[in-house]
Amino acid sequence: MQRFIMMIGPSGSGKSTYAASLASALKAIGEDVVVLSSDNIREELYGDANNQQNPAQVFRLMNERTYSAIMEGRSVIYDATNLIRERRVEMLKKIDSLCPNVCFEAYWFTPSVDECIRRQSIRDRHVPAHVVERQYHQLQAPNYDEGWNVIYHK
Repeated sequence: MQRFIMMIGPSGSGKSTYAASLASALKAIGEDVVVLSSDNIREELYGDANNQQNPAQVFRLMNERTYSAIMEGRSVIYDATNLIRERRVEMLKKIDSLCPNVCFEAYWFTPSVDECIRRQSIRDRHVPAHVVERQYHQLQAPNYDEGWNVIYHK
């Protein structure tokens, strides 16, 4: 079964850690899956995952790679904050137009804002506390009206 899996949550909520673990598990059972990460694309483009200078370019490339992988029949784990409902809906509609049999799965991460900030303080790539707080309050909870087949709350 081909899947589009979107990680949803503020920085420090555990999305990337879970995405890597999920990708390993899916590959172990023979699924052809790729993890596409906005942090990794920033690193690739600018040499620094913290560089926030051109998000449009980062997400244009990430989306192009997503659509290509979907068209190749691969499953995709889309690892970014994905806070805004409208952008998620737009992505699902585009993928559905390219390949209507993809299963849409959302993984929604909601540790406390204090826990997200604590995690940020101990990792190599540090997102400032005020940014994490802003993301936490901007997060729009996913719902089935967006087009998801399954929503997992972590």
